[in-house]
Amino acid sequence: MLRKGFSEHRASGSQASSSRAAVEYLKYWFLGIGVLALVGATLWPTSVVVADAWLHNIDYSHAALVVLVSTYLISIELRQSKEILVSPSLWLVALTCFLSVVWAIAYVTATQIVQMICLVGLAYCALLIVAGASRWSRFIVPVGVLLSTVPIWGVLVPVLQAVTINVNAYFLSLLGWSAFIAGDVVYVPSGTFEIARGCSGAHFFVVGTTIGALYAHVNLTTPAMKILFVALAALTSLVANWMRVLALVIIGDVTDMRHTFIADGHYFFGWAVFTATLFPLFWIGMTMQKHELARESASRSEAESGTSSVSSRKMNRARLALVSLAFVFPATIVSIASFRVDSYDNTVVELPPSIGMWKLSGQTANERLPLPEFTGARTEALASYTNRGRAMSVYANLYVGQSRGAELVAYGNRWYPAEWTVSSSEMQRSEVQGRTLSYIVEHLNIGDAKAVMARTYIVGGKTVTSDTRAKLVSAIEWFVGSPVSGAFAVTVACDTSCDAAVSDLERFVETAIPVVIRETSSN
Repeated sequence: MLRKGFSEHRASGSQASSSRAAVEYLKYWFLGIGVLALVGATLWPTSVVVADAWLHNIDYSHAALVVLVSTYLISIELRQSKEILVSPSLWLVALTCFLSVVWAIAYVTATQIVQMICLVGLAYCALLIVAGASRWSRFIVPVGVLLSTVPIWGVLVPVLQAVTINVNAYFLSLLGWSAFIAGDVVYVPSGTFEIARGCSGAHFFVVGTTIGALYAHVNLTTPAMKILFVALAALTSLVANWMRVLALVIIGDVTDMRHTFIADGHYFFGWAVFTATLFPLFWIGMTMQKHELARESASRSEAESGTSSVSSRKMNRARLALVSLAFVFPATIVSIASFRVDSYDNTVVELPPSIGMWKLSGQTANERLPLPEFTGARTEALASYTNRGRAMSVYANLYVGQSRGAELVAYGNRWYPAEWTVSSSEMQRSEVQGRTLSYIVEHLNIGDAKAVMARTYIVGGKTVTSDTRAKLVSAIEWFVGSPVSGAFAVTVACDTSCDAAVSDLERFVETAIPVVIRETSSN
């Protein structure tokens, strides 16, 4: 009877202990989620873009699972850091302020990749403020894997696509397969394959590298082993994609392009190949883990004990105040941006009835000439000016501030349609009315048609020819000048010799730019 009662008491105590442990884990899990949510809410314009990618871009279908694993690992680190008082070190204060300022500059210039990197960086800083800066190395992977969930990896696609094409060309040749590759198209006797952007393997690369980082963080201890395993995971994901593309080309050729993998199953086939390559990767990982355990079991036990050796420090209120201001700063910039943009509601770009000796001959441009294509501009203007039989087609636009889908410098914007090719390009710089004017003169052609275009950005009343410099100047002007910027281009048709047309074009541009700046500023 006593033995039974003792056993029941011990069982109930064990259950109570398990319940307390579960509650404690949940407490730190929700703390981690709360910190991440607070940073996301503070930088909400960037968070909205990230969430949109999660919902609508299949390349980020892994995001939900990565966030779940990341927050779980963060909760473990927070639980092990519970004895350390919140006291941000000087380097953490400096890093937080730096990332906050960089985010603000990226926001006003609509540089989304930089915004997203700063979003993850500030989440890292916020967690270190809670857990203690001394644990900086333990949070690198749990927070760093969140970078795989933000849409910044499109820059890898062209590179990985080119690598995939070259690797498959080599192995098809090595196998003696009857195939010819031109550009991104593979010609085989049964048909053709396009190694498109989706075949680059960027998604496999991001997911594979993330899996490698998580495995190394949980199972390995030495930095060298961790780095080596992550590199192996990245390489394995690339090899998996190369195998997928090579297998599809061979399968398609053998089956006269009738196999289900060719029609609509190549995506799932790719993930099947990727999953198969994880088995040898994990075997290598377990072998590395056994090697570490054999050599450093004692140090590994100490590292995983969860006991912090850092003594509690007195809370530095000045540093906390400075860090708090760093997190408030982005929200302030967002509010100011909205106010500044609204204050320029009546600003428009207008082309005058005459520019020097050139007279307005129409509110449209010559459609046979190459014209710029910009998206999201506040206003646009087209016009034709004529003098002594020479016609100039003028395009001007205006942006107030920079935001998603309304950026002066963006991938979708073009100075001329893609079918026009550039035969020569030259930078021009001159002094006009005490103002330095910079613009680019390009000779364009399509078939037998020829044209010359002079183009420049106008940012804060200054001419800028470089895309990167236009971004930087617009950021500076946003803070100390005007948030108004725009693009200006003039195109003229020419015959066999374009010398006379170029001479007229340069005179017109150097007369027109000060007029356009003055007209825009007066509005």
